[in-house]
Amino acid sequence: MKLNILIILLLLFIGDDLHAINKRCKSDCKVQVQERDVILHCHDKKIIYKNLVINEISVSTDFVQGKNNEFSLIYELNASTTKIKEKYHFTYSDHGIFLIYKEVLKFGKDGIASNRIYFDSFDMKDKDYEKIQSLGNQLSETFVQNNIMINYFDLNNKKFAIKTFTTSSEDIFISYPEASQDNVTITDVETANNLAFSLEQKGVYNDAKFLLQNIISQYPERIVAYLNLADTEWMLNNKEEAKKNYNLYLSLMKKQNKNLKRIPQRVYDRSGLK
Repeated sequence: MKLNILIILLLLFIGDDLHAINKRCKSDCKVQVQERDVILHCHDKKIIYKNLVINEISVSTDFVQGKNNEFSLIYELNASTTKIKEKYHFTYSDHGIFLIYKEVLKFGKDGIASNRIYFDSFDMKDKDYEKIQSLGNQLSETFVQNNIMINYFDLNNKKFAIKTFTTSSEDIFISYPEASQDNVTITDVETANNLAFSLEQKGVYNDAKFLLQNIISQYPERIVAYLNLADTEWMLNNKEEAKKNYNLYLSLMKKQNKNLKRIPQRVYDRSGLK
C-alpha cells in the first residue's frame, strides 16, 4: 500500500516537473524577423528559418507576435485580379518552430472563398515560403457574395466548423485577420473535440481553448470538453477558471450517471474536491 502511494506521488511530481521544464523551454525562447528570415533564439541556441519573409512588388509579409510562444505570418498577394491573404500561425519552443494552421482568404469579382486547415506538428525545419504555400491546396473553394464563411478543416481534410460573416466582402478582406477571430459554429463536434485535445497535448493552449469554448457553448452536455478546457486553463495558469470547469465536469459526470471511477485523480487534486 505504501509503495503504491509512493509511486503515485512520484508520478505526480514527475508530471509537474515536466510541465515546469516545458514552461521554461518556452519562456526562454523568442523569435524575431531579420530581413527575409525568421530567427528562433532559445537559451544559447539560434535557429534560422530562411526565406519566410517576402516583401516584393506583388507580395508583402506582416509578422504578428502572439501569446504563449505563438506568432503569425500574414502574406498579402496582389499579382492577379483575385486578391489573396494567407495567415500561417506558428508555435515555438527549444524544439523548433511548428505550423499550427494555415488560413487563406481570396477576394475577387465573384466574392470571397476561405479555408483554414490545422496540421499535426508540422516542423518548419528547412521550410521556406514556397514550400508551405501549397499546403491545403487540395481543399475545394467556392466563391460567394453572400453568407460568406471560413471553413475549418482538420489535418485529415475533415470539415468540422464554419465562421460566418455579416459584413461585405470588401470589408472582410480589408479587416482580415481581425475579422476572423469571432466565434465559430461547430458542425462536427467529435472532430473538433479531438483536434482541441491534440492541440492541448502539444501545448498549443490558445487554439485549444478557442475550440473548446465554442464546443461547450454549442454542446453544453459534452462532458469531456469541460475536462479538456479545465486542463487547458490550468496549463495557461488560469487556475480559477480551471477549477470551475473541473467542477462542471464532475457535476455532469454525476448528473449523467457516468462511471465516476474513470475520473482522473488530477480533477480532485486541482478542484479541491474529494
